[in-house]
This record gives sequence, structure tokens and C-alpha cells, in this order.
Amino acid sequence: MKWGGLPKMAHRRYRPALVFSPDGRYLYAFGGHNEDEKLASVEVLDTGKVPMEWMEMEEMPSARSHLSGALQPRSPYIYAVGGNDGSGQTTEQKRSGRLKSVIRFNMETNHWEPWGEMTTVRSSPAIAFCLDGEFLYVAGGSNGAEKHKSAERLQIAINKWEPIADMTTIRSGGCAATGADNCFYVMGGYDGTTRLNTCEYFDPDTGEWSAGPQMVKRRSGADAATGPDGSIYVVGGTDGIMQHSSVERLSFVNGRPTEWNLISEMGTCRESAAACFALTKVIEAPAHTPMDKGDGDDPLAGFDSAPSADEPRKKKKKKKADETTVEVSDNPLHEGDDDGDMENPMHEGNQDDDEEEL
Repeated sequence: MKWGGLPKMAHRRYRPALVFSPDGRYLYAFGGHNEDEKLASVEVLDTGKVPMEWMEMEEMPSARSHLSGALQPRSPYIYAVGGNDGSGQTTEQKRSGRLKSVIRFNMETNHWEPWGEMTTVRSSPAIAFCLDGEFLYVAGGSNGAEKHKSAERLQIAINKWEPIADMTTIRSGGCAATGADNCFYVMGGYDGTTRLNTCEYFDPDTGEWSAGPQMVKRRSGADAATGPDGSIYVVGGTDGIMQHSSVERLSFVNGRPTEWNLISEMGTCRESAAACFALTKVIEAPAHTPMDKGDGDDPLAGFDSAPSADEPRKKKKKKKADETTVEVSDNPLHEGDDDGDMENPMHEGNQDDDEEEL
């Protein structure tokens, strides 16, 4: 496997969210913070242009870092969940600047809109959509005073949040993805004492959490994505001492999770990495009897297949790029000969993921 560089973003971004458009052409980067402030800015990379370039889009309604982002399957919507706006204020909607608000971006109109609130304030939550896009699952995170093992899900059709069973482990700064079995997998994170390599998954058929295979590396501040083969990939993060450049994959046999294997090394160690697949085929959910979905209109009507997004409209001219870098793999399914991480011994990893916020 070879990793190659992409054009630098216009803004330095720590703890942003990155999401590809359904057709795999446009890579959206939003939120995060630099050394000075939280960011509301949004930029998109057109990977179909030669040369590729980043364009600035409409900003989010408010700045936020330590947010999580996800593309809703069979729709033009990108969701931004929770985070920290840097205000330090405590209200009904947030605690110490941590947020429970949800916003979404329409890639067809290039506009943001509010989309309700979670039941719990969460920065650095783990999130993922189920395969058919009907539910958005959220687990863990922090409210600034304590870390969570609670979880909830949003029923998109009626814009209603409902609690689901708690995870077995407290996790802030964990990562999540949906497996080919349509279960919600949460990996790694920080429990307030230790960076974790454990994995657990929520089965919507039973409403229960089960332990999954342990990752090879302890990771908080990593990111996860489901590949076109249905495997789950986890990228980067930190074990609390050193940052990781490694990528590992959870394989499934006969629809069940089996083991994690290291498969590649990025060219750069990355904590708070953001990862997503381009041109990912649609993975169909297995036949099952889901938990009660309630009533409501289907917001997915008209999106039976992934649409090709129209070219995003530029907000203004592209700013001069700074030192924020992006990497892309030529073949994420190839198992390379890399072994071990390219660790960064200069990293000061004794801080909690949330305590690192500026």
C-alpha cells in the first residue's frame, strides 16, 4: 500500500470532521480548532479537478471542535454532532462549552440547518449511521466534567432521539463505524485512566452490546470507516505516549467479526485523524427485524441510490494553504508489508483528549 499527499487545506484543523460526498468526488472538512480559536469554516476538496484544489463553503452556524461527522446513506446530508464551541458557558444546551446540538449540511443546496439536540452533552463522541440511513447512533464522549458510556440514536424520519443501552465501557475520543452485519461498532477511546484497545458493538436486533475483538494498538483520537468490502478500518490516534501512523482492519467471516490486523502505515503520525473512503459501494443491511422505528415520513425517499452531487459553489477564492496536510491511500484494501507504527516520541501524550482543548 502506498500513501500519497493531497493538497494542503486552507486552515490548520485539530479535531475536525471529514466526510466524502456520495459519489466520492468531494471531500468536506469542517470545524476543528487551530492554535488560536475554534473554527466554523468548511472547505471542500474537488478530487476530480486537475490539479485538485480546496474551496471554501458556507460556514457552520457556530464554531465547534471535537465534533463528529457522518454522511447519511442514500441522502445528500452530512451531519455534524456535538463538540465544543470554546465558550466555557453552561446552559441547557451545553456544559462548559460542550454541545448537544446537531446540524446538517445539504450537499445539493450547500446550506447548513439545525437538526435538533441529543439528550446528552457530548464532545468527542463516536457516531455512525446504520446501513440504510434510518438511524444515527452516538456513543460516549464527554461533558467536560465526566466521560460517558451512555449511547443514543436519532430516528431521522421523525427527528427524535432515544436512549439505547449503555456501553460496557466509558469512552471519550473513541471511534465508530457500522459493520457489514449492520451493528454499531465502537473502538478505543479514553476512560479517564487508560487509552483503550477494546471494541464493542450494539446489535439493533437485540438492543444489546457485545464485546468484539481487541485492536492491536491502544487508540484514542483515532477515526474509523467502513470499507467497500464491509471491513472496518481504524486510522491513527495515540496510546497516551506516542502517536500512531498505523492502520488496522477488523475482518468479518460469515458475517461475524473475527480479528484486527495491522495493514498499513501512513507517512505521518496522526492523533485526531479523520478518515473516510471515496467511491465506496453501497453495503446493504442484512435482513433482520429491527427495534421499533416509530412513525413518520421517510426522509430517504428519492435517494434510493447514492446521488452525484452537483459541483459545490465556492464561497470565495481559495485561501493560501498552510501546513495542514492530507494523505490518501492508493489501495486501502491491500495488505502491505509494514509492521509497527512510525511512532513520534516527541509527542506529549499525557493529556486527556478533552483536556487538550484550547
